[in-house]
Amino acid sequence: MRPVAAILRTLGHVAAAAGAPSTPTLSVVNDGDGDAVTATVAGDDGVTNRLFYRKTSASAWTEGESRSGDGEIAQAGLDDGSRYEFIVQSEDGEYYSRPSAPAFATVASTSGVSASAAISLPLENLRTLVAASANFQAWVGAGDASEAKEHVYRVAADSPFSSKRPFALVRNADPGEVEHASEAGGAAQYFVESGALELYFEDAVAEANQDSHADAELAFLNTVGAIMGDMEALAGSGTYLTMTGWQILAGPTRSHPDETESGGDFYQVLLKVTWGV
Repeated sequence: MRPVAAILRTLGHVAAAAGAPSTPTLSVVNDGDGDAVTATVAGDDGVTNRLFYRKTSASAWTEGESRSGDGEIAQAGLDDGSRYEFIVQSEDGEYYSRPSAPAFATVASTSGVSASAAISLPLENLRTLVAASANFQAWVGAGDASEAKEHVYRVAADSPFSSKRPFALVRNADPGEVEHASEAGGAAQYFVESGALELYFEDAVAEANQDSHADAELAFLNTVGAIMGDMEALAGSGTYLTMTGWQILAGPTRSHPDETESGGDFYQVLLKVTWGV
């Protein structure tokens, strides 16, 4: 196998001689196990197709698996919850093609228990509402709501780290605020649902704003405010959570110098989101 550095020197170049392989096409889908993706490549016959990948925040490429001719390439060893960029390059033993157009996929586990009941479902519906925000999708670099949802963590189940900024967290309020109140309606009886959840946002301070607390805070709050505006516009439509209001519970606060040493320079804010019919 050629050293990765040698391969990468060829990326973006086509051999001068006629007969170099044509540029292949590539699509990539998440396998759902939190570790792997399946890449599908199409190009010339009789070539070896080599897959390269990197996290969208990284500059260096890693050489992955390869195959002869068209078909699927199974690529494992990836990090759960991370978004990756992929390209494929064809070689015929003498010449190299241009790399394919990039394909993107978020590696995430889709197995496990789904929310389905009175206490858990509002929490999951809040995750869905946050992920539906176009401003949140742009903030986390997601291509759609499904990918964005992988950046909205559940406190009880997930442990986000500094490498995952920016992100959001959702959790049940403490003490819990979920109410099912009985309403009498003639011979029928039904329950009206309402409650409150907590929503947390965190993001690293951009290098350009590190010397100005005012600019750093304003930039963070502008983004959070835009996300909340999207949520207000979507709330109660379709299957989105019927959000009835929100307020700031804590923050915004910037990381303490001691935290900055170990966890980076970041801003955070905690919101209370009320919902109900």
